[in-house]
Amino acid sequence: KCERAEKSFSEAAKPSVDGIIHDFESGLLEGVTTSGNASFTSDKKLSLASGASITLPLHKRSVAVGTVILSAKLNIPSDVNGTAAGISLTDASGNKIFLFTVKADGENAYICETTKNATYGAIGSFALGEEHTLGLEYYRATSDVRVYVDGVFIGASTLLYSADSASLTPDKATLLSYGGVIIDDMIFEGYAKVAPDEE
Repeated sequence: KCERAEKSFSEAAKPSVDGIIHDFESGLLEGVTTSGNASFTSDKKLSLASGASITLPLHKRSVAVGTVILSAKLNIPSDVNGTAAGISLTDASGNKIFLFTVKADGENAYICETTKNATYGAIGSFALGEEHTLGLEYYRATSDVRVYVDGVFIGASTLLYSADSASLTPDKATLLSYGGVIIDDMIFEGYAKVAPDEE
């Protein structure tokens, strides 16, 4: 009986709607917005100058959303020093659920946990001047975020933006550029999965 129940839950938790990859081959998909100096490169990637941003609506792959996935291929120029980007998950009113600040030192980009009151040390890093995939998985039941670089799990964060963040319903994701960034293959989706896979 337990085996059947586990299988039934597993089947029910599978996404019922196909995923969407924002590869910018045909520009911006419906509901996606940019602000500031945003343009497309010759190889169909999105380039955000300093101060520009992109915001995506949550693509719900299941009626119930227990997990939110935010992923993108990022290339931050090697001449960037200081704050390079901010990546946030918000509700429909723009209230932040989590925020990661990406800081650069001319060689590497560091993914830093950020709350309403402070920015903390790096949870992981990747090299500047080359493309890397940054993935964030937010689990609503436990209010933690798992961080991946190029598909490799590098750490988990339990620091949400504020004390009220855990009660908010995910709706939008925004990437704000401070030093210039090239983006490709963005994914922002939610589905019924409630716990991470074992690493």
